[in-house]
Amino acid sequence: MIMENPYGDNVNPSQHAAWEHGHTAAKAEQAEIVSGLVGYFVSESANYEQQYLSGTNDSARGSALGKCDAFTVAATKLAELL
Repeated sequence: MIMENPYGDNVNPSQHAAWEHGHTAAKAEQAEIVSGLVGYFVSESANYEQQYLSGTNDSARGSALGKCDAFTVAATKLAELL
């Protein structure tokens, strides 16, 4: 989410500094959330990859492979946001 400075260009320095501090904190929090989601998706992808490798029939293996791919794509797309 991109945050616009609500004070515009004609602001006193303390207002601008307060906005910058809040904006930086929000960006750090968003990055932490996205990073956590990437970690979760990578973990789930690895779990489904293991299910694929240990699958006993083609249907189960195909389902696990599809889920593995989906989580890998999701992790990749989220990582691009960082």
